[in-house]
Amino acid sequence: MTSAFENMRNFWLDIDNFKNKDNQEMPAICVCGIEFCMLDHYQKPKKVFIAASYLGNASMYFENNSKSGIGGFIGNNSKEIKEASFNFLKEAQECQKNMAKTETLPLPTETGKITLFTIGKEGVFTFTENEDSLRNQNNLFYKFYMASQHLIGVFRLQQDAQQKPAQA
Repeated sequence: MTSAFENMRNFWLDIDNFKNKDNQEMPAICVCGIEFCMLDHYQKPKKVFIAASYLGNASMYFENNSKSGIGGFIGNNSKEIKEASFNFLKEAQECQKNMAKTETLPLPTETGKITLFTIGKEGVFTFTENEDSLRNQNNLFYKFYMASQHLIGVFRLQQDAQQKPAQA
């Protein structure tokens, strides 16, 4: 794992980074997300980390073969990112009762497995499942997983909008 990826991952795993400036009480779930490994074009495993907070912000980071070793998307605080983040948190909250409490978020080691997680006042909760199973509408975690996929789609739309040349 590259140090840049590890630093960004650790930022999201520390709920103190998401304390509200107004000192309002933090909700039960401050951060939710997914993490997994995928193979790059050299068939080497690379980690992907996607998270959203109760403040409406979201990020996606992935290890890559660049000099920095990291790529990703940072939500631009748009209405669409906030809506996708809040929906992601809502679905995570519905699933937390079926997740295991852990001390830390384990690093993904196996391609094809997705770890869903929540972080809040009660600690870290995780659930790991095969991606194919999570895509099954009868899976208890289907909506949580699909909310993460929707967030990825919003990141892509945001990136496409930023890359389009201005109209004359």
